[in-house]
Amino acid sequence: MKLKPFEMVRFEDASPELYIELGFKSGIEFHQQLLTQKKLFCHCPAGLYSEDYDAAIIRHMRPTLSEMGTYDGTALMEFKKQKEVLYLLKNESVCTYEMDDTPPFFINKEALEKTIKISMLFECDIIGELHIMRKQYLDGSIPTGFQRTTVVGINGKVPLADGRIVRIRQINLEEDACREVSDLGHRITFRTDRLSMPLIEVITEADLTDPRMAYEAARRIQAITRYSGFMRRGIGASREDVNASIAGGSRVEIKGVPRIPYIPKLLHYEAMRQKIFLDIKNEIARRGILKDANSIQIIDLTSNPTVKQVSLWVDAKCIMGVIAREFKDLFSVPIQLKRTFADDVSSILYVVSCMDRKPNMIFKQHPDDGGPNEHQWKKLRKEVNAGLNDLLAVVWGNTRDTKIAANEIAERIIAARDVGVPNETRKAERGGITTFERVLPGPDRMYPDTDHPPIPLEAEYLESLKPQIPVSPWDREKRWLKLGLPWQLIFDLLHDNTCNLFDELISETRIRPTILAIHLTQTIRYLKRKGFNTDLLTDSMLVRIFKNIDNLSIPMEVISNILARIAQNEDLTKVLETYKPITDEQAKEIIDRKINSYRSDIKTTVPKAIVRASMGHIMHFLRGKYPGYKLLDLVKQEVQLVYNYQM
Repeated sequence: MKLKPFEMVRFEDASPELYIELGFKSGIEFHQQLLTQKKLFCHCPAGLYSEDYDAAIIRHMRPTLSEMGTYDGTALMEFKKQKEVLYLLKNESVCTYEMDDTPPFFINKEALEKTIKISMLFECDIIGELHIMRKQYLDGSIPTGFQRTTVVGINGKVPLADGRIVRIRQINLEEDACREVSDLGHRITFRTDRLSMPLIEVITEADLTDPRMAYEAARRIQAITRYSGFMRRGIGASREDVNASIAGGSRVEIKGVPRIPYIPKLLHYEAMRQKIFLDIKNEIARRGILKDANSIQIIDLTSNPTVKQVSLWVDAKCIMGVIAREFKDLFSVPIQLKRTFADDVSSILYVVSCMDRKPNMIFKQHPDDGGPNEHQWKKLRKEVNAGLNDLLAVVWGNTRDTKIAANEIAERIIAARDVGVPNETRKAERGGITTFERVLPGPDRMYPDTDHPPIPLEAEYLESLKPQIPVSPWDREKRWLKLGLPWQLIFDLLHDNTCNLFDELISETRIRPTILAIHLTQTIRYLKRKGFNTDLLTDSMLVRIFKNIDNLSIPMEVISNILARIAQNEDLTKVLETYKPITDEQAKEIIDRKINSYRSDIKTTVPKAIVRASMGHIMHFLRGKYPGYKLLDLVKQEVQLVYNYQM
């Protein structure tokens, strides 16, 4: 297919050829908390969450020079916000290290050892000597202003179901950030209970050439990390960042994808966004606009008499306008579903200028909420000499924020002219939409941590760990495929970390592997969602259940019922007795007794209806004890005898 300028293809209509034409490529940064007793660089307990707090600390962040004497662009942007950061502290889960009042302890050996083993699962080369680095974070999510991190493994791989290989660039061990509570205006609030919990980061190369391939790779990485048994589970324990670019575009990072199924749409619409911004760049060049110094102007409108007549702006301390010659129509170009260039700029003002009201920018008549009506808007455009096709965008508020906002609008238009797609980090939203979060960090963000010594990893030590890592998931996959398991069940077994239990049961029972896999994964997950206490379904209990089902020849169709009753704390022996199979003679005796017992309740004279009604009564007593197909034949025979019908 040949894409037209400004054409937006919906995700549902996309084909593999579309991404080839775009030159799409992507990589994943997969984050998962390690299951450890303590945090990474202190002795505080890990995983101790709380919604109340004992103390609060307010801080203001400022950037620091890198080792090369330069500032990181992301740090400068965060400083521009002038955020007041409020930390809510719980005594049991935070200490002076995390508030940057004392140096770090030595790295958590449990976390390090588990990270090494996970790196080995991905067939990584293990670094011989680890060096702790500082990664600047001035958004307030880490009170020190930096995150301690170290590279543990490099040059790994993850095979996909179709045989394609995705390269793993590196696996890092780092400390997690705070939990955000709120972000309003110039104040952002965090809880510190999650801070410094050990976190692994699995980073792939940009080998993913299709959004659906990225989805599959993320699922595989998640399944393998959880397969290790070293991961913490639950809400917030894992999250993904995905990078995307197209030919002629730039690398853009989408942060904080909460669920892997969201990845394909997010990547698709990011590719569309970049494509349309490149179309805008080409259109600017074709028109030959925005070339001279006066083509983009920032003007002070605070004293303008027409502006003072607009009720929305009456109390504003400062009102600024941005004029971009011949740019009016391009500001309204759709770049994502239900989002335009103007919406994208508005999200930048929300982040950088802390303008969280709606609207935070006006570029056409807007009588709602007291904005300018048609007459006022035309008059204002005439007073500032904005031509018919010129863009006029107005921002207002306190003096500092408003001037920053006006400059951001002008800079975003210049970026559309010069680069098309700026390097930036964007926030994942619902429906595949993304919004601006910050500029993309550069190399000046990282520098060595002088508080922590290097950590040598001797060859003998690494060799001693190899026997402790789980059996290769790839070897298990090959064996399970030969058993006839579909890929989805293989993924579920890896994801739910039930591999050892599954292997034990297929070797010690005659139950079909597919039946076992379904109940160990999907059935137990379903029961948990329905509120059953699946903690009672321990590995040892499941072994007892399935061995008894096999030994007693209990029908497979009642396995779900048995699991549900055990998850309600019923006695296993009594539950199994309920479903213990009966002989043909016993079944005939019960059927004869029940049909005669319920004969007066059945009013119909239609033979087939009589059979259905009788089956309904009898199944209550024989469900799970006698095969359904045999039961139907016996019921038909007995109805013939009792009612003297020819069936």
